Amino acid sequence: MKRRHLVLPLLAAALAAVQAHAENHYSQVDPVVRTADGVWVGESHLLRYSNRVHAIVQTSDLDPGAAMTAWWRIYNRPQHCAVPYSCELSDLANPRVDGSQLQATAFVAEDADGTAVVVATLYRTAAKAEGGERFADTLTEGYLNGRGLRRPLHAEVEVLFASHGQPADPDVVGEEAALLQLLSPTGTQLECFDANLPTQARTFRCGVLQKVNHAAYD
Repeated sequence: MKRRHLVLPLLAAALAAVQAHAENHYSQVDPVVRTADGVWVGESHLLRYSNRVHAIVQTSDLDPGAAMTAWWRIYNRPQHCAVPYSCELSDLANPRVDGSQLQATAFVAEDADGTAVVVATLYRTAAKAEGGERFADTLTEGYLNGRGLRRPLHAEVEVLFASHGQPADPDVVGEEAALLQLLSPTGTQLECFDANLPTQARTFRCGVLQKVNHAAYD
C-alpha cells in the first residue's frame, strides 16, 4: 500500500490529539499552495491559543527524499501592512507591522509520492512553554529576524517550505536535530545551508516552494 493513503488519517489523528488536550482555541483551515503557480497542494490547520500557535500541515508535491525546512513568517500587526490584512514579504521592513521570520522544523520527504504531514508549534515571545520553561523575551533557536510571535490571536501567520535537495548523509533521515544543524539559517534573510555542499560553500538563498497563509483571526 502506498503511504499517500495514510496522509489524511495521520492528519486527522494529529489534529484530534492536539485538540483533545487543549484549552480554548481558535481554529483556521487554509490551502497550501505552490508559490510558482498558486496550485493547491495540501491543507493546513492553524490552532491559535493565548500563548502560542500550532500548525498541522498536510502537503504533497514535495521532492521525494529531499531535506526540507519549514519556516514561520509572522506579521504581528497586519493592519499596518501596505495592503492591510494581506501582508507580503516586503512588509517585514515596516517596523509598525512588527514582523518576524523563524525556523519551524526540518524533515526529509520520505514518502515516495512526495506527501508529508508536518506539525510545528510557536510560542509567544516571553510566554511560558509546556513544562514551565520560560522564554523570557528570547526567541527560539533558528530565528532570522524580528521579535517573534507577539500576538498569537491576531497575527497573520504564514508557513513556508523550502527544499535543500537530497541529503548527502543518509543518517540524517528521521533525525530532526541533525537536520536542523545542517540547515540552520544565517543572517537576516531566508538563507540556509545546503547539506550536499562542502562546509565552506553551503550558504545559499532558499527558494520558497510552498506557502500557506493564515490571515489574521477576526
